Amino acid sequence: DIDAEGLEIMTRLGRRMAEEWGRKTTVMGTLDRREALAGADFVLTTIAVGGVKTWRQDEEVPAKHGYYGHSVDTVGPGGLFRGLRLIPPMIEICRDIEEICPDAWVVNYSNPMASICRAVRKATSVKIVGLCTAGFLPRQVARYLDIAPDRVEVISVGVNHWVWVLKILVDGEDFTQQFETKMRKEQADGYVRSSVELMEIFGCWPLPGANHVAEFFPYFYGPEDDGRDDRRYPFRKGHDFDER
Repeated sequence: DIDAEGLEIMTRLGRRMAEEWGRKTTVMGTLDRREALAGADFVLTTIAVGGVKTWRQDEEVPAKHGYYGHSVDTVGPGGLFRGLRLIPPMIEICRDIEEICPDAWVVNYSNPMASICRAVRKATSVKIVGLCTAGFLPRQVARYLDIAPDRVEVISVGVNHWVWVLKILVDGEDFTQQFETKMRKEQADGYVRSSVELMEIFGCWPLPGANHVAEFFPYFYGPEDDGRDDRRYPFRKGHDFDER
């Protein structure tokens, strides 16, 4: 990390997690990136240039001009701003990887995912793959169904923050229709009602959640869609597409 205080916190957390899980893992912290890369087989990147302050600006500046979003880190003006901040340092990191550990795989968790990975591939010879939380969200489906996650298999399609469920299997049997019926019945007026609305429009369940997927549809969010007092995590209140 480039932040000594943050580095100390995360190093201690990593050691505690390894201990709690009974892993024989050595966790070390360093402010020297090149030192950290020496001998690496895998490099995980989770950077956020500018921190929360610029992230909030990514949301608030476009909103003043009529462009609304939720995570504002993938598409739209906010995604563009974030990409312009993150792509240059990511390429710098990967050029160090080319020199120090050229055979390493880079596993990127930073957004905008697709833009960063594409830029790295175009500018360097580094092997890079992007991972998103959507890959872990079959657990969300299992939670909605109140069953063990290992009983659920989700077949999906899409890219980072824009993933749709094609089929849900429970114990190998197609459970898609039952899941959709359950969500219509139990969640149409709940916290994930926006996901239900998107499912009705497009015929598939938005796996990362409507707050991510909806950003790809400019008409979905508006100035009255803030569901919390701090105006940080807006989500739709109603079903009024015709008025937008």
